[in-house]
Amino acid sequence: MLYVIKKRPKVISKWELLAVIIMFGAVLYFLHPDKRTFFKEILMSESTNYDLTEAYLSNILRLEPQNAEYIYEFTKILIQKGKYDLAETTFKALQSLPNKGHITKKATILQYEMLKRQYYMTDDPKIRAKLRKKMIAVFKKIVNAPFFFDFNLTKMNRWLNEAWFLQSADLRLLVLTKMAAKYPNDATINENMLQLALMLHKRNLIEIGLKHLQRDLKNSKGEAFKRRLTLLISGYQAVGKSQKASTLLLQHYQRSGDLKELVKAIEILVWSKHYSQAVELARKYETVLLKNRWSAEKLLDLYLQTGHVKDARRIALKIMKRFHQ
Repeated sequence: MLYVIKKRPKVISKWELLAVIIMFGAVLYFLHPDKRTFFKEILMSESTNYDLTEAYLSNILRLEPQNAEYIYEFTKILIQKGKYDLAETTFKALQSLPNKGHITKKATILQYEMLKRQYYMTDDPKIRAKLRKKMIAVFKKIVNAPFFFDFNLTKMNRWLNEAWFLQSADLRLLVLTKMAAKYPNDATINENMLQLALMLHKRNLIEIGLKHLQRDLKNSKGEAFKRRLTLLISGYQAVGKSQKASTLLLQHYQRSGDLKELVKAIEILVWSKHYSQAVELARKYETVLLKNRWSAEKLLDLYLQTGHVKDARRIALKIMKRFHQ
């Protein structure tokens, strides 16, 4: 009786198979007329294996390690497929390139968008905190980069909104400062920057904001004028220029005839302890101040507060005669 010995067929391991595929892919890579499209088709196919994708990435970086445009496109694909860890690797590869050119802008913005996408995909407060920290770091890179000045007003506003999303007043001020530098004649930008600089006590930025808004005030009307005037007064007081704030109010009183502006111009000098100047200004406009009971009583308070007793007695008698008959 004859026995047939059946040999067990040899099966190659998955790593050997992977090596064959990589070699085959490398050949196709060199032969394919559009290498970017070639790998994009492979990576976007539903059957793409994560290990195989990682192997392709390593292979591509060996073949064209200096091709920033290609690595950028590759990174976009990885993000679309949710391969965030692998995308971080390609971001690092891009950052290490000596000649990134215009890819720097696109890649940095893409990195921020990837982090924001991850932020929305989790509810874990600890993970969100880490992602927010990374987003802030990338955000600063974008806004401080030279290419930020290439953005138009709409694109700059986008990053102002992102600063609101990150809940950071400092980042909002950073963007507004850049916007004001590019659009120095935009009154709304200057107003918002000065307001935020005052809130954060940034003296140097308050000084810049005052310079711009003082010019903008001349072309302002109605509620915008009142709002900007109030902001300027607060700004001058914040940087120790109360006399300038008082002068500004006095100038606008002379145009408007609003007694409130005159009284406030005097009060600012008192608050900043410029008593002699406050008294001098009050005496100059004493006749005007005595026409209204409210402003007359403010004048009386000023003389009492600054120790001018004779003047206070004189004004008190005039108030009684004029308003208590």
